Amino acid sequence: MGGRAHHPVVIGDSVLVGPHTHLNGTHVDDEVFIGTGVSMFPGSRAGTGCELRINSVYM
Repeated sequence: MGGRAHHPVVIGDSVLVGPHTHLNGTHVDDEVFIGTGVSMFPGSRAGTGCELRINSVYM
């Protein structure tokens, strides 16, 4: 995980983050499932209750 000055990493409550996941300057709301190998880039956001599937990419 890594943040930027304008894009900090924010992780909500009840979030499951799988292995080999890259969270870079992203915002993750509450109750999100992030599968194995997901990549989230600066400025991306996962809304409440989202399911991000294996090896998906979010920009």
